[in-house]
Amino acid sequence: KLHIERKDGRRTEGFAWSHYAGYQWTDESSHERLVVVFGMRAVEIEGHNLGVLVAEIREGQLNSIRELASGHAQLLEQGNPDNQPIITGVRSYPDFEEILKEIKGDDNRETGFAGRVGR
Repeated sequence: KLHIERKDGRRTEGFAWSHYAGYQWTDESSHERLVVVFGMRAVEIEGHNLGVLVAEIREGQLNSIRELASGHAQLLEQGNPDNQPIITGVRSYPDFEEILKEIKGDDNRETGFAGRVGR
């Protein structure tokens, strides 16, 4: 499983590698973007030195990603002797709140049944 941890430490999400469909890695000149698709969900990672993550995906070794606080990211950008990935932003699609709304049901009914996830 790939665990994504947000910089505030208050939310994590997990993505099963059994649903892995592929990735796209691009260089946007000011930053890199890595999009990893898991079935009907995707994780978009922004930052620098993301090739390290791509290598870990290819080797089946990527287990977690942590979004860095801006101050920590700036320090690593100034000097990164260990060649660590600098993750400045992480988004998931559909996001956590959208999935929660689908599970609860759009009309907030109290049926006791979970709503349908996905489309």
